[in-house]
Amino acid sequence: EAGEFIVNFAPVACMQRIKVPKGEGAMGLDFDFQNPETSERFTEKRLPVASVDCSHGKGNVLAASDEYWQMALDGRPMLERLYDFNRKPGARAIAEAYLRGAATARPA
Repeated sequence: EAGEFIVNFAPVACMQRIKVPKGEGAMGLDFDFQNPETSERFTEKRLPVASVDCSHGKGNVLAASDEYWQMALDGRPMLERLYDFNRKPGARAIAEAYLRGAATARPA
């Protein structure tokens, strides 16, 4: 019935896997991940993972190397960088407008 809960609206971009020269990609491989909204690449950031999902978004990170493990240990600053990398510019205003409309349409 009634109670308290938190809903986290985090509109994020859909990361694209892109081909890059071998050695220049994620973990030295031939691919990288790019945010199509900002053109930023995963390898340009200090991140252990490329996307916000139901696990990574709350800090549960499966680090694939010692280097990524050390990045994951940054805690909240790492999560801030992850959300920043995954941002979808303009989404905040849309989410706020939706929430304002939902609040006014709430049943009595």
